[in-house]
Amino acid sequence: MSDSSDQECWLEKENQLDEIAIKRRNYSDKSKELQGWVWRLWLLYNFWDYTITKRRKYIDAASTLQTYWNVWTTERRKRTGLSIPDYIKDDMKGVRERLVIRHQLRTDPKPRPHARSEDVFELQKTLWTTGNQTWDPLQLAVFMLLAGPTAHRRRALLTLRHCDIFLTLLPDPGCHEWPQIVVEVKPDKTKRYRCRRKRTTTISLLEVPGETCLFLCPKTFLLGLLVRKAAFRDLDIVSAEQLYDLRIPPDARQLSLKLADPEAFLFNMTESTLDSHLRRLGELAGYDHTVTSKWFRRGGGEAVNSSTEISEAQQNLLMQHRTGTVYQDNYAPDHLPADVYSVWRGLAPQREMVRMTSGQSRTIRKDRPVDLTDAQKAEAMNDPDVQRRLELWVTCKAKVAMEYGNLSKAKGTQDYQEALQRRNKYHAAVRAAERAKKREVRAHFNEEQPVTDVRRQVHGLPFETASQSAPNATPPEQYRAFEMVFRFAPSSPQDNRRCRVTVINALSQVKPRYWPRAQQSHIQQTPSVVVAPLQESTNLRHQPYRLSERQCLWCVIAKTRLEPFKSPYSLYRHICRLHINDTQAEWPVRCPDAICGELLSCQNEFRNHMAIVHGSIF
Repeated sequence: MSDSSDQECWLEKENQLDEIAIKRRNYSDKSKELQGWVWRLWLLYNFWDYTITKRRKYIDAASTLQTYWNVWTTERRKRTGLSIPDYIKDDMKGVRERLVIRHQLRTDPKPRPHARSEDVFELQKTLWTTGNQTWDPLQLAVFMLLAGPTAHRRRALLTLRHCDIFLTLLPDPGCHEWPQIVVEVKPDKTKRYRCRRKRTTTISLLEVPGETCLFLCPKTFLLGLLVRKAAFRDLDIVSAEQLYDLRIPPDARQLSLKLADPEAFLFNMTESTLDSHLRRLGELAGYDHTVTSKWFRRGGGEAVNSSTEISEAQQNLLMQHRTGTVYQDNYAPDHLPADVYSVWRGLAPQREMVRMTSGQSRTIRKDRPVDLTDAQKAEAMNDPDVQRRLELWVTCKAKVAMEYGNLSKAKGTQDYQEALQRRNKYHAAVRAAERAKKREVRAHFNEEQPVTDVRRQVHGLPFETASQSAPNATPPEQYRAFEMVFRFAPSSPQDNRRCRVTVINALSQVKPRYWPRAQQSHIQQTPSVVVAPLQESTNLRHQPYRLSERQCLWCVIAKTRLEPFKSPYSLYRHICRLHINDTQAEWPVRCPDAICGELLSCQNEFRNHMAIVHGSIF
């Protein structure tokens, strides 16, 4: 009995044998302490000190260091299956404090500006009175008017599809004769948490009864965009008059309006394009801070949080927050939107004055610098990083030219790819230097100009007037839409309906703007080149053009571009900008191949024809 128990004891010890511990060399207690101290020092200080030193221009805040640490610990746990011990986490707090002090990282939080309805009004006015810009004013206006009331994130709105927008005719309590078109929005591509999509609620965008100005009406602009995109063609509706003449059947309480192309995106913009457009629009409007899409989300959150009609649970559902502390920590405005002094005195609050003092409209100055002068651009070009990138690009370009003759002949080689990388890094450095110079110029203006204004008033001098800018070439259809939407709307229900119809039709006529380089190429090359190859090639060809994937049929016929585009979306965007407009006025479209010449009635038919007949998939 004892022998069997001893055998089981030895077997258990054998299973519990740690080979690594047995093979480990034996050190003294002091040596072990030294090893642990060196390991913790490398882990907690030297590594992060090296990281900050190498990436100092990218790490300017203590919060960024905290983010790096969180990501590093997550990645370590994922790769090794081990968690950071608690004592190292405690030590890391002191390490981060020392690193912040040594590298003088910013500890103050970034400003959190928010866009209220009056700010959207200012941006709208600048948007529709400004020409010579590369944006689509109608799409940008619809985004701002949706982002404010819905408080949705940028990606959720940019990925809105036609099937995420619901149009319904409902009885109007204020006007029993005509129903009201109710717009409801429910984005599908919302933020996810732990692989689960957060709950999204349907938001209704209603008309304001007797609204005198339609500049802030999201439904009016959205219907204008949908009419322009021919989204009602399956219902044989081509104008706003037909929409507003619809009635609800006698035996029904509602009438749904289905949009064509359910999977088609509402917006034809990327996130980077939207950011650049909003940044430029904010500068033209005269705002001090950079306008971003978060402005509208913060503004919507503040409006909901300040309202007595919406509970905290409804606010969390709208903002997709688990608790109200998320809003307080990340979205609460920097300026308290309340008249604390009047409350302390027991007086009625001055709501209009508080709204003005806590808003962003107070920072507007139309004379604030928007673009750099030639001298300032020259200073930006003298930046050491720009000059270093320029030298590398010129050297690489000369090397390729010496070996291949010129850069274009080296296509497809490793030297060509290296040269493109050098060129892109050089242009990126130029843009970064110009942005830094613009921030410096605007900061200097904010500091010096108020002092100059005060001194001129003290000495009885008039204010300095801003220099006259170049003439603003606003397209006629855009100017007409601005005149229609900016005027006062009639108060009577019948006249108000007619006014909305007129405004929607005017907005639907505003076409997207071409990019300057693409527009110049389109104007100079397409009219004089496209027709001749068609007439010449039809005598030699007996079959339609067969293209490789993502090739443009128009450009292949005109021999202006033979290489395929990088992605299906870039090809589709190119065709919409240069060759056809995805609007009701352009459909049906005839295939540019003279041998084919098929009449295509809608976007889906056009895509299928290009894929099946010509082989170009996008």
